[in-house]
Amino acid sequence: MPEPEHEDMRSEIEALKLRVAQIERLIKGAGPLPAGGLMATVLWMNPTSDTETALVIAYGLEETEGVSPVNVDDMNRGYELARQNVPVNVNDVMNKLCRRHLLALVKSQKDGRKAWRVSPQGLDFLRAKLGPAD
Repeated sequence: MPEPEHEDMRSEIEALKLRVAQIERLIKGAGPLPAGGLMATVLWMNPTSDTETALVIAYGLEETEGVSPVNVDDMNRGYELARQNVPVNVNDVMNKLCRRHLLALVKSQKDGRKAWRVSPQGLDFLRAKLGPAD
């Protein structure tokens, strides 16, 4: 069982990772994500398919929640936070995104499950195709 002080340190590190990611977004000119968490991010990016929604949720988990890489459990939680319908087979949706090179499969597993990160092509796709809704 981890000691409480280690858990506090882990929480602080995760919070710092999130702050650094947000600062990097601002430096790169991407602008901040909307306030309001994952649900606001999904509404702001306005995805039009299940795969686009999954990509936005994975991206939102990485950027707003500091969760990277993401696994199926993280994605299920992300769908709940975003108040979106969970696909019947989340793993299949994630594999489709990998085949399109929008997600990258991480070599090491997370909690004994496959894990993914949004790829550079996925970031480009999000910037080009899923900008803020008018």
